[in-house]
Amino acid sequence: MELDDAFKLIGSRGPLKVGWYHILLSALLAFYCSWLPGFQLMGMIFIGHVPKMYQCTSPDGFLTNETTPVLDDTTELDKCHMYEVHDGILTQNTTDCLYGWDYERIIGETSIVTDFNLVCGDTIYAKLAQSVFMFGVLAGTVTSGQIADLFGRKIVLHVGLVLKAAIQISSFVMIMEIFPPEIRTISTPLTSLIWGLAVSSVVLIALLFPNWRHFQIFISVIGMIGVPLWWITPESTRWLIARKRITAAEETLKKMAKFNGI
Repeated sequence: MELDDAFKLIGSRGPLKVGWYHILLSALLAFYCSWLPGFQLMGMIFIGHVPKMYQCTSPDGFLTNETTPVLDDTTELDKCHMYEVHDGILTQNTTDCLYGWDYERIIGETSIVTDFNLVCGDTIYAKLAQSVFMFGVLAGTVTSGQIADLFGRKIVLHVGLVLKAAIQISSFVMIMEIFPPEIRTISTPLTSLIWGLAVSSVVLIALLFPNWRHFQIFISVIGMIGVPLWWITPESTRWLIARKRITAAEETLKKMAKFNGI
């Protein structure tokens, strides 16, 4: 019997002719592997947010507008320089911001930019942080397939879930290999739909946690709710067969069938 034929038999009594096992597992994988990673990928927008308005912090006894020069031939305030103050007297000589910066805050939000003053000459560091993050995404995407071929889809999926790395690639392969053809075409758009919802919901999380540290802790810790998925998700039957682990593949199919009452 071909593997797809076995999947059809296992789901013969369920809705859509795929069985409740694959429907529920598809929904879980779509949630864990699209929703939770979406938090991390889009979270950098808020973690590295650069306020639209910021000015040099003025010394004691002076207002910010008094010590902030205007850019030449414009009415725009200089964000990176201030007038020098000597012996309590304001001069017309300009210097770099000596006392830090004051940032525009709408709801009291913070970011790595405002906490570490990554503006003016240090803007490259905020951009570097985002680049390093995306390089990690690239590295995980390139290597996860080869690692999964060696050690199995399940372990790569769950290690990636905890580390927030290369989950979507692993989950897509898992869906293609353990689901019957009828549900493969449903799972892919479902995953994309949930990804879109995840991206949208990041805004709400940022409103609830305007402090970037609290925001980062939340979107990281919430991923731990996926740990129980280890005991629910089976290893890919196709991978087991490719590895000549026929007995393990048969046991996986029997568990699916038992859940569906076959």
